[in-house]
Amino acid sequence: MREIPQLSNTDLQNITKWEKMDTPYLASLFLILFRIKRWIEAKNGRFFTSNSIDTFKGYSINQSQLPYQKIFLMADYYVQIYNNDISRRLDRQHMEYPHQIDQTTINGSLFFDMIGYYSQKLKDLPDLVKEYSNKIGTELDSYPERLRDGDKFTRMLFDAALLFYYDKFGTEGIDKAITKIFLWSYTMRLTHDSVKRTTMDNYAREENSAFRIIHSATKPQDLLNWKLPIIKANSVKQKGMASIRNIFINLHQIESEQ
Repeated sequence: MREIPQLSNTDLQNITKWEKMDTPYLASLFLILFRIKRWIEAKNGRFFTSNSIDTFKGYSINQSQLPYQKIFLMADYYVQIYNNDISRRLDRQHMEYPHQIDQTTINGSLFFDMIGYYSQKLKDLPDLVKEYSNKIGTELDSYPERLRDGDKFTRMLFDAALLFYYDKFGTEGIDKAITKIFLWSYTMRLTHDSVKRTTMDNYAREENSAFRIIHSATKPQDLLNWKLPIIKANSVKQKGMASIRNIFINLHQIESEQ
């Protein structure tokens, strides 16, 4: 708030939305964004505490500008100029600031704008999965083991990786990306007797994780062409997850048991 010299109508709207957000939902939003930001750097993302606030701090426009910061300022100024142009009264178009999870933000107005932006992105995920991969979407929402802690951590991993891809590439190749991210995240679930928070954290931080690949990717194919290892039949620990295993078998990601 101190970084906003004068509150605009947009600032007031964003802050009002912030204040009206359900606290548990806001906490879950910050947690998933925090984990993505940490995992792309292979850092611990298990818990988001007051000591982790710096993860979301950007830079102040009141300080001297470094060369790498200029592109963010240019984007911010252009979006403001575009949206405030009198021509918008005619075409009624609105441009959003191009937020990216793995980039630095500008403190102040864009922080509140960012929270609203990613709140909507996160809410989009269930419908996005059902629209582009209905079988996986239906399965994730219906299989009976979903209430166990291990399943919750695995779903968090899936949602975080998909949010990161969606943020960077939109719906380009999203159907194949959903399948790839599902196979990667649920490989962890199938090949462990139990999945704990530490299991999820270590898996997400691996060098060949979805987060590291998406972070370095310059086009969707960098993830879509990712060759995932085939699971050996005797490596499957979760024998009860028949419906999930069937998806893996149909996609030839588990070797034949014969």
